Amino acid sequence: MTVTAAAVLMIAGALVAVHYGGADDRAAISETIVISGDAGLESSEYVTGGNGTAASPYLIEDLSILVSTGEHSHDCYGITLAQTQAHLKIRNVTFDIDPELLPEFMSDRCGIALWGSRNVTVESCTFTFTNLGKGIMVDSVSMVNASGNTFSGCLAGISFEDTSELCDASVLMENDFRQCKYGIYVYSWLWSVDIRNNSFVLCEIGIGGYDVSNLNITDNYIEDSKVAAISLRSPSLVNVERNHILYSGNGIVFDDGYLITIDSNHIEVTGAGILVSRSTEITITRNEIDGTSMLDVSVGVFIDASTSVNVTFNALWHSGVGIQVLADDDSGTAVVIHHNGFFGNDVQAIDCEGDSNLWDDGVSGGNYWSDYTGEDLDSDGVGDTPYTIDSDSIDRYPLMSNPTL
Repeated sequence: MTVTAAAVLMIAGALVAVHYGGADDRAAISETIVISGDAGLESSEYVTGGNGTAASPYLIEDLSILVSTGEHSHDCYGITLAQTQAHLKIRNVTFDIDPELLPEFMSDRCGIALWGSRNVTVESCTFTFTNLGKGIMVDSVSMVNASGNTFSGCLAGISFEDTSELCDASVLMENDFRQCKYGIYVYSWLWSVDIRNNSFVLCEIGIGGYDVSNLNITDNYIEDSKVAAISLRSPSLVNVERNHILYSGNGIVFDDGYLITIDSNHIEVTGAGILVSRSTEITITRNEIDGTSMLDVSVGVFIDASTSVNVTFNALWHSGVGIQVLADDDSGTAVVIHHNGFFGNDVQAIDCEGDSNLWDDGVSGGNYWSDYTGEDLDSDGVGDTPYTIDSDSIDRYPLMSNPTL
């Protein structure tokens, strides 16, 4: 529509001013769109197509929404969706914040709020906030898919709130998060979320969460995170794989975790590349932690008060300390470290609980140490003398070649 026009519609009992026209012909609105139940989808003025099936979802598209304020904090939402089951796609919608929003409502503002619904897709939308609002807030919602969206300046780009219901898998992929406090935040073990192929730039924490379970965090690009690229507290059954992390404070941080896999990530940070504390059943494998750029990585892998940790086939380059272990020596074998490559770290390794940890596989394979000076007279690929870490920590089978190639 090319002719500027104005209309007044009745949405959820409230008068909404709608202005058509402008550079991209999107309808511009400044009040909350509230949809409750599938009947609300069928009757909404803003549903422009589809029949609610997976093949032909209902559509809300081509809007420009100014998140404003009313009598209640929930008036600070752009779109509120509650208790819907039909398939819905929200696409090509922009969400901005009214600069005159009352201060007491600033932390409550949200572009899209999803309550107790399922089968919702959000794609190609733009959320431009000022570090006090959430782009998409999800509460007790199953099968949320968000792709191709841009989030700028949000308190959290996408926030999964505390829930009491088991929620089916949600997929977040190919979204762009910039200058958010959290790019993505997940709270509650009842969520199952697949986070892949997203970009996070200049966020305080790229991906954060508490008491989370069943997360797959794969193939993301995370740059310039002030605190940490990925930081999860009390996580379980989490897989972090093939992420590219650059120029951040810390790389991957887990506290009080269980059954965690950290695999094939590339990490260049100024703090700890991988930090695991108070955790058990942890696998750290095939990661590359590189301090050879202009950054000075303080610790490649830092393990504190954790048990049943396996560290294998990682490449640790030019950090202050390659691996540092502070483990509980009353819990049996806490950390097993073998087939890693240590290359030119200022201190290759520190082990404060020597008898609790193993620096080889107990049979014939240890680690490669760039400063190992022993010989291999029998040419079996293993040094003839142990590599000494400290008085009670040794690698009995130091490798003569790099096992991480």
